[in-house]
Amino acid sequence: MQTINYSDSILATATLRGQTIASFRSSGFSCVSDVLKAIRFAAGSAIGLVNINIFNATRCWTQRTALFIAPQKPGVQLSLF
Repeated sequence: MQTINYSDSILATATLRGQTIASFRSSGFSCVSDVLKAIRFAAGSAIGLVNINIFNATRCWTQRTALFIAPQKPGVQLSLF
C-alpha cells in the first residue's frame, strides 16, 4: 500500500461503466481509505462496481483499484419529545 501524507496533492477519479462519476484534486488525506471515503461520498447515488484511479502528485505514484458501491439504507429519523 502506498503512503499518503496530509500535505500530499491527490488526484482521484472514479468511473462507472466507462463514465466518470467523480473526479477531484485535494489534499488533507492521511491514508488511501480516506480517499476512498471521499470518492464514495462524491459518487452520490451511484451503484455498482466503480473503477478508482488515485494519483499522488507529490510522491508520483498511482494506485488503481475497484470499489463496489451498494445501495445505502435510508437513515432513521429520530424525533425529540
